[in-house]
Amino acid sequence: MSASCPPPAAVPFEGVTPFPPAPILPPTAPQVRQFHANPPVSRRAVAALAGLLALAAAMSLAGLLYWRLAPGVPPPPPRPAPVSPPPTTIESAMPLLQAQAETWLPGASPTMISMQIDWPWTQASNDMTAIPPGGWINTVFVAPWQPPIGKSGQGATLSMLYDRGSGEIVGQSVLSWETPPAQPPAWSPPPIDSTAALIAAEDAAGRQFRSACPEQRHTTRISLLDRASDAPNWLVDYDDMLDPQARGLVMRIDATTGEIIAVLADAPPCSGQPGADQPLPDQPGASGRPDDSQNGKDKPRRKKQKPESSGG
Repeated sequence: MSASCPPPAAVPFEGVTPFPPAPILPPTAPQVRQFHANPPVSRRAVAALAGLLALAAAMSLAGLLYWRLAPGVPPPPPRPAPVSPPPTTIESAMPLLQAQAETWLPGASPTMISMQIDWPWTQASNDMTAIPPGGWINTVFVAPWQPPIGKSGQGATLSMLYDRGSGEIVGQSVLSWETPPAQPPAWSPPPIDSTAALIAAEDAAGRQFRSACPEQRHTTRISLLDRASDAPNWLVDYDDMLDPQARGLVMRIDATTGEIIAVLADAPPCSGQPGADQPLPDQPGASGRPDDSQNGKDKPRRKKQKPESSGG
């Protein structure tokens, strides 16, 4: 019979310190972080913000008022009293128109000059020595102009409509330009004036053209082109109401020599009218378009409507 052996005694590990028991702590309340929806703002910050808003509003209002009240292009000057007896040609009316333009802006010079002649609605006379007084003179003057700060533009133009019958400037208008037309030289009449050029056109073909049907061909316009060049010329344009799409009769006349340098006839015949059309005399450039060597690329354009006043 074997004897039972007692269990071995617990021998601690050498060099190892046992952990002490963990202390038991009482339960704590959960920590809650508080947020403020509207953090408090000092009165000084509120006053500063209100001042900035008021300053911005004042600056905006000041800019708007400046834009509205700052002067733009100078308005047309008051119209002068009608001249009696009225000047009826470009050359005789230009002193009046030039003075009006100089009153508007110093240094203004004409960049466009055109005159309309209203002929009697009767058979054309063969001994014309003067231009009939009915009609208009259109001019556009350009002048250097520097706008105030905040306004756009580098030049301005003044357009005027002059009544040849009454000697009165009946319409004026101004316009500012970002890129203005080239400043033309001061006005000086060419060697061949408007009367001489128109008589030359009449003798060449104009009188015959009008006589064919004077009730439909009673308006003529004459314009001075290329005034600043070495070869200025007059463009004489006879309207034809029978066909608004046709160009009627157009002639270019050298403003230095009086020579007719181009003719364009593009009007239907006056069938059944007294003095029916006869073939026009042969002229330089009469091939259906102005002579290419004489600014042929600038084909004349007809104006179908009577000039209207743009107000004073």
